Amino acid sequence: MIHRAKRFIGVTLAVLLGLVITGSLAKEVKVFILAGQSNMVGFGTPDDGRKEQGSEEMVKGGLGSLRHFVNANKPVYGPGGSAALVDNSGEWLVRDDVYLNGKPLQLGGRFGPEYGFGHMVGNAIDDPILIIKTAWGGKDLAVDFRPPSSGDTPLKKDREVGAYYRKMLEIVRQQLDGIQDVPGLRGHKPRIAGFGWHQGWNDGCSQEMVNEYEANMVNFIKDIRSELGVKDLPFVIANSGMGNPTKGRRDDLCKIQLAVGDRGKHREFAGTVASVETRGFWRPGDMSPRDAGYHWNANGETYFLIGEAMGKEMLKLVGSASPAKPAAAPKPKPAVKPVRAARSLAPDKRTVLDQALKSTLGKLSGDGALKPLPLGISPTRARVWLKSVDGDQLSFQLVGGAQTAAFKWSDLKPADHATLSLLVATLKADSEDAQAMAAVYLESQGRVTEAEKYFEKAGKASREKLEKLFD
Repeated sequence: MIHRAKRFIGVTLAVLLGLVITGSLAKEVKVFILAGQSNMVGFGTPDDGRKEQGSEEMVKGGLGSLRHFVNANKPVYGPGGSAALVDNSGEWLVRDDVYLNGKPLQLGGRFGPEYGFGHMVGNAIDDPILIIKTAWGGKDLAVDFRPPSSGDTPLKKDREVGAYYRKMLEIVRQQLDGIQDVPGLRGHKPRIAGFGWHQGWNDGCSQEMVNEYEANMVNFIKDIRSELGVKDLPFVIANSGMGNPTKGRRDDLCKIQLAVGDRGKHREFAGTVASVETRGFWRPGDMSPRDAGYHWNANGETYFLIGEAMGKEMLKLVGSASPAKPAAAPKPKPAVKPVRAARSLAPDKRTVLDQALKSTLGKLSGDGALKPLPLGISPTRARVWLKSVDGDQLSFQLVGGAQTAAFKWSDLKPADHATLSLLVATLKADSEDAQAMAAVYLESQGRVTEAEKYFEKAGKASREKLEKLFD
């Protein structure tokens, strides 16, 4: 777990429950918004890559995986490196000073530019970081993300103009409204610090869309700044360099995206907008996990380097740092060492733990003890609260609304189980076993620092009893 010491101001029980925020929010959380289409969603591969160039055999640490890149650059990204991504046992570090959509930044599968970006800005900025990522595959700027100032367009055909522009802003506002529900960010005042954009494949399929991309991008920046109320909000644009185009529409699009960040061509953006040339991060398919050029061949090194480069440019714009060398990330604070390696749960032990959690939630539901405490769960982007539990079925209600949705336990991911264990720990604050259960769930997700806090609340007896579940 990557962490920094936090000096929390005393808060009331109501604040801890996320029901009432009292007094002033003296501390800030820097908020960065990352948006785009499928390459912002991300297809970067953490661990598995080709055994050798052209091989069909995939191995851990193989060509094109992020792990291969880390192993080749251990002084920087290896254990104890200046920008370490793994601990001494080779496990991916989990940050508790950088959050992605309300959860600690960590690798749990394929990833996008947010991972390199989050580590870069997190290592340089003292305040906690919240990254709000909103991205959907197959979306263009000409229609789907079209900003209001660009008006209507005949290119829409049967689509709704600007639908994803509005959806993006809706998610941003939901995330901002939910900051006080994130344990590590309670008591912090959000400040929108920057916006990152990686998009363009779909626009590159149409000459008409390429022709108006620059005007649409300029309008997009101005409209977003107006919508968010930040006059000179720093913007970083990573161009669409997949395939390393050198001619035709896609080459034109790359040049247009670079032009928007060129202070000589757009003086109104001087010092507040920057562009990143990504074509140098292209890796061929036979040296990548997949041969899918439109998704950067699922190359983990590529996605990480794009995010890192976006982070470097963002730091220049916000004035926090000015990195000079491509690999030289700002040195992390002394406290970035993990407390210890996270322990794992064997499948049979996790089943036992899950049954205990379901039983406890069912009892709370039957006793009418569930409260409308906001939660974030993977089956829905909306903020919801747990309304009732009936066996394996959990019913949730939209926070501030009447809409409900029911999910089976099997619909939820392990991270959702950890979220529900924290709910139990909150509702059963006097139960040492509830605190220890939350600690075990948190540690199984790699969130060791948070787990230790709950183990401390649990006391020795409950801790020793629940720790027997670990391998």
